[in-house]
Amino acid sequence: KSIAPYLMEFLDDDDPRIRANTVEALGQLKDKKLKKILKVYLKDPNNRLRANAIVALFYFREFKKPALADLSEMLISSSSDMICSGLYAAGEIKAKKFIPILLEKIKDTDINVEINAAIALVKMKDPHGLEAIIDYLKSGDNELTTRIIETLPRIPEKIRYQILMVVSHNIDDEQIKMIFEIMKKSVFDFEYEKSFLRNILKQHQVSV
Repeated sequence: KSIAPYLMEFLDDDDPRIRANTVEALGQLKDKKLKKILKVYLKDPNNRLRANAIVALFYFREFKKPALADLSEMLISSSSDMICSGLYAAGEIKAKKFIPILLEKIKDTDINVEINAAIALVKMKDPHGLEAIIDYLKSGDNELTTRIIETLPRIPEKIRYQILMVVSHNIDDEQIKMIFEIMKKSVFDFEYEKSFLRNILKQHQVSV
C-alpha cells in the first residue's frame, strides 16, 4: 500500500520546510499518479518547494522540459535563496546544460551561491567544482571550512575521500587537525574520513 496519501496530509502544513520535505518524499516514490499534484509546486514562491518539485518531476519524460524551464528561471533569480535551491536541483538532476551558468556562479560574490554551484558541478563530474571545494578546505578559514564540511554529505563518499587525499597533501598538520575536529563535532557520519585524517596525524606524531 502506498504511503502517498499519508504524506500528502503534510502538504498543508504551515511550515514551508515540512511542505518542501513532503514534496521531496513524494517525488522519491516516482508515482505517476502524483504528477499533477507535484506540478503545482513548480511555480511555488518558496525556493525549496520549487527545487524539490523540479527534481521530483524531472523523472517523468513529459515534465523534463517544463522542469528545466523553471530551473532556468531559478538560476537567474534576484534572490540568492532561489538561486541556491536552483543550484541544488541542477546538481540533483545533473542538468549539464547549465554548466556555463554554474561556472559563473562559482565566482559569485555570495559565498552560499559559490558553495552550492561547486557542489552541483562536483555532482556533474565537472573538475571546476572539485577544485573549488579543495580550495575552500585549503583556505584555513575555520568558518568556511565548517560550512564546506557540512555540505560534504551531498557528495558521494568516494569523491569525498579523493578531496581529502588532495587537501591533506597540501595543508599543514594544524589545518588537518582543524578539519578532523570539525568533522568530529559534526552531526553527520564522517567515520571513514575521520579515520583517514587520524592516521595521517598519528604518522606525523600529532595527538588527537
